[in-house]
Amino acid sequence: MIRILFLGLLLAAAPLSNADAVQCYEGTATINQQNSGSNCTSTEKGYSNSSAGPLTHQGCTAAKADARQKLIARIQQSCVPYVQTNTPCKVIDIDRCT
Repeated sequence: MIRILFLGLLLAAAPLSNADAVQCYEGTATINQQNSGSNCTSTEKGYSNSSAGPLTHQGCTAAKADARQKLIARIQQSCVPYVQTNTPCKVIDIDRCT
């Protein structure tokens, strides 16, 4: 009986989590692996960061800029020129766009 009650509560609560989700753009920043040569370490070449913004062109641009800043904070100065944000934003469902 307790299992049935617990299962019922889980099923009732499941739609609530999706109802709170909003659509946002996710912008991504990565390291250009082909052109960075010895200016970036092999570890840095694998780094990427992402950020979310409102579902507008400006939101996508802001998300990419924020992702770029987060990535730059993680790498050495010689690697900064090889940070790229040319991947198109994708639509994601999250609890809020920041």
